Amino acid sequence: MSGTRRVAVRRFGRRTSSSRRFSGIRADFLEVFGFVGLRESFRPCSLSPIDRRTLDRHQGQQHLAEGFADAAADRTEEDTTVVAAADAQNYAQKLGITPEMVVQELGWDEDTDDDIRSAVEETIGGEMVDEESDEVMDVVLLWWRDGDGDLVDALMDAIGPLSDDGFVWVLTPKTGQPGHVEPSEIAESAPTAGLTQTSAANLGMWSGSRLVQPKARAPKR
Repeated sequence: MSGTRRVAVRRFGRRTSSSRRFSGIRADFLEVFGFVGLRESFRPCSLSPIDRRTLDRHQGQQHLAEGFADAAADRTEEDTTVVAAADAQNYAQKLGITPEMVVQELGWDEDTDDDIRSAVEETIGGEMVDEESDEVMDVVLLWWRDGDGDLVDALMDAIGPLSDDGFVWVLTPKTGQPGHVEPSEIAESAPTAGLTQTSAANLGMWSGSRLVQPKARAPKR
């Protein structure tokens, strides 16, 4: 029995050709699938060339989308600036102001719209004159707010230096803005001052009412 056990032990412990073949196959399998050196450590997983191209394509699409978004944001900001500049240039046109007109400004304060003022002065090629001027005026811009006083008196002062064909613009804050003036106040005050309202203009945060003199008014000397 002991001999049998020794033979069994020898046969079990011997490295047969079949076991060597299995070891070789196992090594080839591990090498093919990237597990060589499995006992020591695992190899880090790496992307195949196809997966790498797919990832690069997705990243490129993401960068392209981000570029389009940035360009759209810049374009929107640029368009907004262009529209604002165009509106500012149109203020003088809406007010019927042309180059070389003499324009008087009354009622200026810190809340007046500088875009409107700049557009007018750029069109006439100089600064607007104030109430101290003794020139004959083509246009009078009267900034007017609720609480500024008696509008009839202000209009009477405005038409004093006005030319025969001249006109007055009463500029008031829009509805909802501090100092808003009801349109009815202008409609009632104009005839009392000898003026007629002919049109209105939308001027940003301000509204304009155009008032003209009766045609029968005696010419100035």
